Amino acid sequence: MKSSLYVLFIVTFAFIFLSYKPYGVSSIEQSSLIVIVLLVGLLVLVSILYYKARKKNEEHENRAHELAVLLNELKDNNIEDSIFYEEDNVIIDNTVADHLSKKIPEEIVQNILHELTNFEIKKLFLEKGITLSSLAKEINTNRSYLSIAVNSHKAKNFTAYLNDLRVNYAIAQITEDSKLRSYKISGIADELGYNNEQAFCIAFKKKTGTTVSAFIKEINNTEHNLESKKG
Repeated sequence: MKSSLYVLFIVTFAFIFLSYKPYGVSSIEQSSLIVIVLLVGLLVLVSILYYKARKKNEEHENRAHELAVLLNELKDNNIEDSIFYEEDNVIIDNTVADHLSKKIPEEIVQNILHELTNFEIKKLFLEKGITLSSLAKEINTNRSYLSIAVNSHKAKNFTAYLNDLRVNYAIAQITEDSKLRSYKISGIADELGYNNEQAFCIAFKKKTGTTVSAFIKEINNTEHNLESKKG
């Protein structure tokens, strides 16, 4: 927004300057001055955009470094990586979800939770084309019951639940599997069941605060440093 205002200011200034001809200044000199002003303005704008892009990239790298350090600490202490759990993207308020879940027979709720456990353990979330409706059909329930159960017991909507499972799996696999790190991001997304690279990148950044490429770079740097110390 600020960059756009800056461009508008430069163009307006050039237009005003072009309309006004100072005494003793030829048209050629005036045109040259306008070109110089525009070039200087463009240079400043490019510098601003570069600074912003560089700052954003540094934020991603710092977040990726923090994530990598935290993963190493968890690994050293044999702690599960459940810290990546988030409580956002809840479509139904928790109180409402709990109230609705109580209206569902307990036997059905327990069956859904049992099926979700199998879904997670067997890593069925890596399959492509999974939707609320398709999973509900797979576990022999209806989408309303499944949605309420996920909101109530997972504290998030189904889309967030599915993305969290995939991103958590991606974090673990990228950290452990150097071969996977050599894949293109589109290839990693495909391995995780995403239909496209963009959907994976958006989900990953939303959950971790960094980009996939920055995280992979940080893990590679961390492994390289460890190998160097050993050597």
